[in-house]
Amino acid sequence: MEPHEQPRACTPECMPLPKGLLQGAVSARRRGPQKPTHLRQGFGGSSAGERNPPKHGRSVAERVPLRSYAFLHGQGFGLLRRRMKRIWPTLVIFIFSLTLSMSQSFSQEVRYKKFSPEEVKKMSEQQAIIHTKLGDITLKFFPEVAPNHVKSFIELAQKGFYNGTTFHRVVPKFVIQGGDPNSKSPDRSIHGMGGPGYNVKAEFSNKPHKRGTLSMARSAHPDSAGSQFFICVAEVPSLNGKYTVFGEVTAGMEVVDKIVSQPRDGNENPNDRIEVAVDIVTE
Repeated sequence: MEPHEQPRACTPECMPLPKGLLQGAVSARRRGPQKPTHLRQGFGGSSAGERNPPKHGRSVAERVPLRSYAFLHGQGFGLLRRRMKRIWPTLVIFIFSLTLSMSQSFSQEVRYKKFSPEEVKKMSEQQAIIHTKLGDITLKFFPEVAPNHVKSFIELAQKGFYNGTTFHRVVPKFVIQGGDPNSKSPDRSIHGMGGPGYNVKAEFSNKPHKRGTLSMARSAHPDSAGSQFFICVAEVPSLNGKYTVFGEVTAGMEVVDKIVSQPRDGNENPNDRIEVAVDIVTE
């Protein structure tokens, strides 16, 4: 066909039938209408097709795929049961862990309140100093964008909640993380899983996660932040808008760099404990 020609539509009347189909059509016309022989309902011998075997064409067993036919006769269910027995313990553990995680996330109080300009101003005049054996880190707060997170951190620090906790996670070119009360325990398997017993509602903002940023850790749910915080040792734009930034380091980044460089285990927990004590001071 030349490029300028248009394809012509062909109606069913003008389409030639293959020889085999033509002969089949003639034979069907001679035989007249046939009763349906397909499976109607039930399994195995309860089908209409098996009670009335077809006089023409293939049998039910020939027309049904082998695996489907095995299921129709109950053979496939045994295979399914055996496979379920293999994966059942893993499935139970997964469901239990998921349920426990969800219950912990949603059963705790989610704190949130609106603050007056005077309260925000007062929080902005306060600073935190994190004391470690490697030096001190001074923090400035951003109550104008995350007042609930700032308020929670200040209250916990004033109660001595953070004293004796450690930086339990250090990742070069990423963050150092602390604030978990479980890190007071020598049992390292529970480090990173604790909190204050309540959650803080997310206060995401356009504050970027750059070197020195102070932000709050959380689990999968946005409103699951508690006491665990992290300090960025590099710019991490992938965290922007997903975690609540509530302050930044104003002094002591060299201490942060020392902490993130400490030898650590497979869970990124420093081999030697880096305990902290937090003081709140007014400028």
